[in-house]
Amino acid sequence: MTTGQEGLLNIKKMRTILVHKLYDFWDKKITIRDFENWFLSNINQLESDLPEEDYLNLVNFNYFEKYPDLNLINTFEYLLDWSDYERKKIIFILESLKNKDESFIRAIYEIYEMSFRYSFFNEMAYKCGIVSAYDFDKVEEYIVSLSENEKNHFVEIFYDEANSYSKKIIKWIDEGKITFDVKREANRLIYSYNDFN
Repeated sequence: MTTGQEGLLNIKKMRTILVHKLYDFWDKKITIRDFENWFLSNINQLESDLPEEDYLNLVNFNYFEKYPDLNLINTFEYLLDWSDYERKKIIFILESLKNKDESFIRAIYEIYEMSFRYSFFNEMAYKCGIVSAYDFDKVEEYIVSLSENEKNHFVEIFYDEANSYSKKIIKWIDEGKITFDVKREANRLIYSYNDFN
């Protein structure tokens, strides 16, 4: 492990990268094999820049056990802040509404899906026309099926309204008027939040 000011910066950077990889794994953006390959391809840097506990947990983890998914998250639970993760995820989705492309459409549907969990999204979901449920698991199929004109029309109809709500919700989050309290139980997250508006 490195020491000194530069070493502390390297530790923070590598821990941040590790945490992002764990969140990507939780979100199923990467598999256990992808995670293991990332670890193996960066093993020297991880050994020198991570705290010993983190590094030894990576080395000693059994990537070939029968059910490694939950155990990987359990092993590194001490690094994961689920409330901060949810806050950043929501802000990322809201900021995706600035884009006039497929990510805008995807974000609208994600907001609709989250409106069942967070009431502060209800008005936004309603105003943006997502009042009838679309099968969320098939959003990617839906987006691919749209012509460029249809995608542009979708964005054009909802862009101003969605961005107005997006700015308002981000402001509330930044001002602490909306806070998140997210806990993990086994393989699912339990969501709660405080809305001080």
